[in-house]
Parts: sequence; C-alpha cells; structure tokens
Amino acid sequence: MKRAIMPGVAVLLTLCAAVVLNRHDPSMKWNVPIFWTAPTFFTVLELCRKQWKRRPFWYSFFLALAAHIVMMWLLFSVVYPKIRISEMMTMPLIVVETVVLLKVLTVKGRRRNYSPQ
Repeated sequence: MKRAIMPGVAVLLTLCAAVVLNRHDPSMKWNVPIFWTAPTFFTVLELCRKQWKRRPFWYSFFLALAAHIVMMWLLFSVVYPKIRISEMMTMPLIVVETVVLLKVLTVKGRRRNYSPQ
C-alpha cells in the first residue's frame, strides 16, 4: 500500500504546481517544465527508495532539484520565452536526465561506503 502513495503524491503536486504557476500566465508556458520535473524526480525518488535513510542522498537530491529548477527557469523564462516546446519533445530529455541522476545518486551513495583495504 505504501508504494501506491508515491504516484498519487506526484500527480497531486504536479497539478498544484500547474495551477499556481499558470494562474497569472494564460500562455501555460510552465506546463512543460512541470511535466519535465515531476516524472524525473519522482522516478528517482521511487527507484532510490533504499537510500532514503541516508542523509547524503537527500543533500544530493535537493541540490540536484535546486539546480534543475534554476535551469528550467533560465531555459523557459530567459532563453526561450517565446518558443513553444511540446511535452513530447522533452521525453528523451526526461529519460536522459533520470538516468544521469540515478547514476550520480547511487554511485555517490556507494562511494561513501567504500573502504580501501
């Protein structure tokens, strides 16, 4: 039952973010960054569930999330404010970013436990 809660939380937070960010902007330009962020980071959270008890995992996770949010803001607000990017165009980027984050977060966790002989 606990595993069934994570997708529900992901959907709820994604909808809340869409409502808040699109409230004053009828162009809905923030839907793509929300669509990019939610699956990426909730997939990483779900697949790294065993590492939740480790504090370095959470530091790295929130650092990656903060960097991602800054990059999304720069990309969609400063660099490409008028260009429409569809959600389907971001699918390969979502997969690449998720794989990279999983690799970085799991390697970082294993490296800490490594003790040379």
